[in-house]
Amino acid sequence: MMTTVVVIMIAAAVGLFLYLLSSSAGPLPGPSTVSTDAYGTSTGQPPAGNGDSGATLSETTARKIRQSDFAALLADEHASAQGIENKLFMDINSDGEEEALILVRREGENRPLDLYLYKMKGDSVEVIFRETGVAQGAATFQGPWLIVTEGIYASGDPLCCPSAVKRTYYVFKDGALVVSRVEAAPSPSQ
Repeated sequence: MMTTVVVIMIAAAVGLFLYLLSSSAGPLPGPSTVSTDAYGTSTGQPPAGNGDSGATLSETTARKIRQSDFAALLADEHASAQGIENKLFMDINSDGEEEALILVRREGENRPLDLYLYKMKGDSVEVIFRETGVAQGAATFQGPWLIVTEGIYASGDPLCCPSAVKRTYYVFKDGALVVSRVEAAPSPSQ
């Protein structure tokens, strides 16, 4: 009986994976290198000269979004700009203009992470995606994906040390970030 349930679950997972693979943008992510700008800020883009012939980003819009006052924007979101951990820039929606992913680390033993994805709208910046309170959170861009990693706690796990991690792959589709797939694995500290 248990073997049958496991086989059905595996078949369902493979079917879901193949469906998501066929409906998501591009191939599965692989190892990639992320470059940094002159200020040491991750661009979320591969370094220049890697052979990519992708769309050219609007330099004016890139300058505007990179010079935005994210501390003030976060205050408008009722978030603390004190813990800005990183700013990542990438054209995730392939419109030729960079978006900015602002990562805010909050206080707490489970080191929660808040993520805010901004885009330029005319001369102002607006939030197009937010996720808050991601336990032991991390985020990066890889290929067409925004990958959010979070700790998954089993009963009895201390807040510092989740027993598993979950990776959620978001892709821009039909005007919004949507979940492309989710992976879970034992915590690297296990």
